[in-house]
Amino acid sequence: MTTLHELLSRSYPNNAWIEFENLEVYCRHGPRLIENKKCMCFDIANINSNSPGGGSFGRFLTFLILELEKTTTHNGENWVKYNTIFVENVLNPRLAKSLIDHYNFKEVETFTDITGPPCFVLRIAE
Repeated sequence: MTTLHELLSRSYPNNAWIEFENLEVYCRHGPRLIENKKCMCFDIANINSNSPGGGSFGRFLTFLILELEKTTTHNGENWVKYNTIFVENVLNPRLAKSLIDHYNFKEVETFTDITGPPCFVLRIAE
């Protein structure tokens, strides 16, 4: 598996499975349009846990935010900071509620032709 640092330090490939405590997290990073605003985004696409509810996801988010705050990436024009974490297609209702109630994420529209599971966004910088 790739480390978070390795993933953030490369532009391609911009996706990987990373391991944190008892979590395996499939992530990608790059520009994304959210609510008509271009963001430098870190996407969380899949989370596997062999012991959900133990706090590993909260610790992962804390670690992720600290790493993103000290990392710059190239957006094709300039070196920029990551400013958004995007969690896509959340199938677990407990996780969806936790993202909002405990971690201050906001549910967002995905602007696709298909109605699917909810997606969530956390702005970490403007």
